[in-house]
Amino acid sequence: ALEAVGIWQELTNKMIFGENVRQILDYLRRGEVDGGFIYATDAVKGGAAVQVVEIMPLKESPAYLIAPLAKSRQPELARRFVELTISERGGAILARHGFKPNRSRQFARSMRPFGLSQPSAPGSLPGS
Repeated sequence: ALEAVGIWQELTNKMIFGENVRQILDYLRRGEVDGGFIYATDAVKGGAAVQVVEIMPLKESPAYLIAPLAKSRQPELARRFVELTISERGGAILARHGFKPNRSRQFARSMRPFGLSQPSAPGSLPGS
């Protein structure tokens, strides 16, 4: 992504690497670095100490998978949790924490094997 926007060479000598994104977030909060690359969800956790100045264009967004466990002791509750998470209401909650909901057709098809679908009524609680 840095090469695509033409700033890789400019930044190469100035880079330090953390063990993970949380470590970079800590550097940012404490003012130990001038800038860093972190996920949007971590930027939200950074609060006022972290200011997002640019969102890097990526070829693909990170994917976070969710599915009920096949051997869940409470399969109906697990199914309802996943349904809520992928609903409009769940998407709004996730958005407040920096996640972008995936509403693609491919995503909807990927949920079918689990007996899940995206609820059509915004804010409705699945299975109720």
